[in-house]
Amino acid sequence: MNRPKTRFVLLLALGMFLLCLQGIALYRRSMDDMNRSMQVQNELKVSGVDRTIAMLESRYPQMMDDYKENLFRKADMSVSVLSSQLTEEGFTGKRLFSDAMVGELEGDHFLYPEEADNRQDCQRTIL
Repeated sequence: MNRPKTRFVLLLALGMFLLCLQGIALYRRSMDDMNRSMQVQNELKVSGVDRTIAMLESRYPQMMDDYKENLFRKADMSVSVLSSQLTEEGFTGKRLFSDAMVGELEGDHFLYPEEADNRQDCQRTIL
């Protein structure tokens, strides 16, 4: 009578051991699958960023040309608006604006308006 109980206990212990091994194997497999899935997702993200950067780099020269063209158009428009205030005595209009100022060229020298207190904040751009 002792043998069937011992056999049952051994079989139960063996079953539990095999069940634990199966659980460990399933856990490792699920972790491997999850790592592979995360690696694929990361590769997709990196390739998407690479495509975006390549697209921006290919469009950069055209964007810079458009930007320069818009700057020149803005300057031309400002000159055409302010030219109505230019007389034989000189410029008679407002000389200082929030984002610009009207200066004069005297030979090679740029003359700042008298109202411009802080000349270091002004960027000189000759168009």
